[in-house]
Amino acid sequence: MTVHLTPSQADAEFYRLVHDLLEARKCPVTFERRSEERIPLWTRYRVAPVLGPTFPRPEGFAEATCLDINRCGFAFLWPTLPDFKEVIAELGTRSEPIYVLAEVIYSQPVYFWECGLVEPSGGSDQGNQISRPTENQGSHGGPQKLFKVGCRFIRRVERGELGL
Repeated sequence: MTVHLTPSQADAEFYRLVHDLLEARKCPVTFERRSEERIPLWTRYRVAPVLGPTFPRPEGFAEATCLDINRCGFAFLWPTLPDFKEVIAELGTRSEPIYVLAEVIYSQPVYFWECGLVEPSGGSDQGNQISRPTENQGSHGGPQKLFKVGCRFIRRVERGELGL
């Protein structure tokens, strides 16, 4: 059975989902520059860069490791320096996905180690180290150089806007 929600119901459900995630994962956080507490998430979501005036097609989505989330945005790992200013994220579940448009606020080169450690490659922001095992493994025990991309939520995107 498929449940169809109005746009306002879907928005309320999305914000409830984010709030539930934040409440369930409360933990002490070290120095934080953001106005909202980041909650480590460590899950795989699909994201699609917005590269022009139209939204990406379904084949434009790729899996990315989401590192953290809060009520205002999220951060994920990307294989290259982002050449996009906006991204569509597919959040929620596979059977009931929620699509959101987010603005890229920053990107930071990081090293991703086989053990799951993510650390800045430049060295000055050492307080943001995150450690958690994951299946994304580098080759020969050395780190992968990736980019941590921080985004701010802009709005919910309807499935029809994506051609789904």
